[in-house]
Amino acid sequence: MKSFAMITIPPREEKPRTRGLTSVLDKGLGYYAALDLVEQAAEYIDLIKLGWGTARLISEEIIRKKIAIFTGSGISVSNGGTFLEIAHQI
Repeated sequence: MKSFAMITIPPREEKPRTRGLTSVLDKGLGYYAALDLVEQAAEYIDLIKLGWGTARLISEEIIRKKIAIFTGSGISVSNGGTFLEIAHQI
């Protein structure tokens, strides 16, 4: 039996969804934290945004591995606003 079974979760469209999308901000999750997140919540997450320029602080290898984890679980990945703002200013 699941914990807190008295709290019901309404049915949702299957992925890829066209409405009721759930977006999550990755504020610099490590590789194993990303694995944990996907293991626990991939069915609920539609998009993960790599936020606040944290992708610049983490090695490219780890970023690629995290993106593979996310996309392999049907989660889209986007860059955060910081990089978009820089690109827009250039």
